[in-house]
Amino acid sequence: MFYQKMFVSIKILVFTVIFFSTIYSSEKSPFKNKIIFINGNPITQINSKNIKLDNEKNTLYLNNSLKNFFASYYVNENGIQMDEAYYFKKHNNFKIKVGKFSIEHFYKNDLSTGDMIDSGNALGLKRYYIEYSTNIGKFEIKASLSDGIMDKNSINLKSPFIHDKRFFIKNKGFSIGLIHNVIWGGELEFYGKQPSKIEDYFRIFSGQGGSETALLTDQGNALGNAFGLWDFRYMKKINDLSISTYHQTFFEDRSGLELKNEMSKFDGLTGISVSYNNFRVLVEYLKTTYQGGNVHPPGVDSYYYNGIYRKGYMFKGRTIGNIFIYPDSNRVKVKHIALENNFNKTFIRINYTDIKEYDIAYNGWPSSGIVDISKDTFNDYTEKSIFLNQKLNQFNLGLIIEKKHKDINIISQISFQF
Repeated sequence: MFYQKMFVSIKILVFTVIFFSTIYSSEKSPFKNKIIFINGNPITQINSKNIKLDNEKNTLYLNNSLKNFFASYYVNENGIQMDEAYYFKKHNNFKIKVGKFSIEHFYKNDLSTGDMIDSGNALGLKRYYIEYSTNIGKFEIKASLSDGIMDKNSINLKSPFIHDKRFFIKNKGFSIGLIHNVIWGGELEFYGKQPSKIEDYFRIFSGQGGSETALLTDQGNALGNAFGLWDFRYMKKINDLSISTYHQTFFEDRSGLELKNEMSKFDGLTGISVSYNNFRVLVEYLKTTYQGGNVHPPGVDSYYYNGIYRKGYMFKGRTIGNIFIYPDSNRVKVKHIALENNFNKTFIRINYTDIKEYDIAYNGWPSSGIVDISKDTFNDYTEKSIFLNQKLNQFNLGLIIEKKHKDINIISQISFQF
């Protein structure tokens, strides 16, 4: 008990020093800081994506920026939890990031339940990121490359790597994008050390099978846990009115990559977003129940799960992709509506989400190759929330009221920016 109190006192002291050193810094200081005191933790998924807390009651969230550096972290009774910390630089058509962060979609919308590859729900991963943008005639090209490190846990005895590359092309408002990810390397429970040499990197980069040092399943298929998505969008701006429609189709194998799986019977994330001046509204539908069908081959794609990397597409207990898809609960139908408006110094955001979680998850293939879903049932519930924020000089007073099932939760927050 004594050491616990002493440790808490030291953390408070460290924070106090940081706080007052920034408060009394010069007005011309290049530092920009934001402090949010959060009382409570969210029970709805959409708010949990933005406030990454689990059981902590009182938390300080801080972010600091200095020219090309940014850091954000949580401070509470459980210690200091780093969310993101990175160096970034823009030069001509290039943008680079190095540090600990999530990868934002080129056309991110924060009203969404989240991109199916990286929603920002998990804490940042250690990685580098290189982005290149250019125009060729009437075509706008965006491409990126990133490699990072996953976490170590009971399954990942040594942290695997994660590879991410993206290519988007846009013309007259129409955009088509391809994202390719691979979890590879590391040391795994039951399977031991996985290939992680430079030649193995070139194999996962190009989607080739493994060498003779790889598992037999990886020799016959692509090395590592490979997955990705196709992204289709149309964006139109007329004066102050902006409209965006989109569909993401997720894939776990070559048939999905080559769009030979009948678009997985329209699994994916589909939405429309409209904004006019300070008003925005988004309507979204997420479906992951088909996954190529319940017969393997060619189906049972097992979104966010892999039989070798059995922790799936998770980082420190939080899903990296869309907030409603987890390895052990990956068949869902989600209807989501969000709207927000900014009335001068008053901000309001409303979320309504209807969720169907199916009891039978697709996480691996049975010996028969068939998953019996004839008696499949689902859990149906709603999540509702309203966020109010009032600006008072340099302060912002925030209140979140949310409801999940029959539970009602209130979160209050005070923020100060300087």
